[in-house]
Amino acid sequence: MTEKKADSEKVKFRVLPEIPEAACIFHRGPYDTLPQSYAVVLGFIEENGFEICGNIRESYIDGIWNKDDSKDWLTEIQIPVRRI
Repeated sequence: MTEKKADSEKVKFRVLPEIPEAACIFHRGPYDTLPQSYAVVLGFIEENGFEICGNIRESYIDGIWNKDDSKDWLTEIQIPVRRI
């Protein structure tokens, strides 16, 4: 597990419960281009016989708090799934 950092005015950190099975994708770049990564992972889910079975998570690994250039921001999208 990654070390939980101290909260700041702009960022609050939380430890979330484990997801048994998920479709995940890493998105590098600004947040306004996240829909492109969502399209890829949602396409994977549909094409491979899965369905979404929980709340979608976005884990902000690198962002405005530690990277000056938005092209270096890193977000992980995690979508809980199960086979249909």
